[in-house]
Amino acid sequence: MSSASSNATSDIENVNLHELATSITPVRANIMSEFADVEIFMISIDSLFLELLAHEYHNFDLGGQTLVLATQFERFVGALDKVNGKFKLVYFEQLYELYQEESMLSYLFSFFLLYIKKSKYGKDVKVFESPFDSEWIKFLSDVTPSFMVNF
Repeated sequence: MSSASSNATSDIENVNLHELATSITPVRANIMSEFADVEIFMISIDSLFLELLAHEYHNFDLGGQTLVLATQFERFVGALDKVNGKFKLVYFEQLYELYQEESMLSYLFSFFLLYIKKSKYGKDVKVFESPFDSEWIKFLSDVTPSFMVNF
């Protein structure tokens, strides 16, 4: 192993991830009013799901409260609708495996995905096998979204 490669490995091993994460101050901006009616947003269903579950409204002692999850989704996409936002909800089938080890997550994600697909926003759901799927690459090329919304 070269010394440059060895130094890079050593540098990575010495990184304190907690310090790094807390040193970064994210900048939050409301881009809706500026871009919503002229740009296409790609929204990761997985990221949205995890963001919504992280909210203090959820009580997992009560089964995660599917009604709360559905209401959160409706409010989120309703806010996009209100400003005439254009969006696609993207889901990668291979990521489903991530929820299978925890029965509550598996149940809630299955509910969430079915709820979205059966809602009036079901027409905006695009399903791909993985982020490496050639159909995903083609879709990005055809649609040319301005933003990928991950939470």
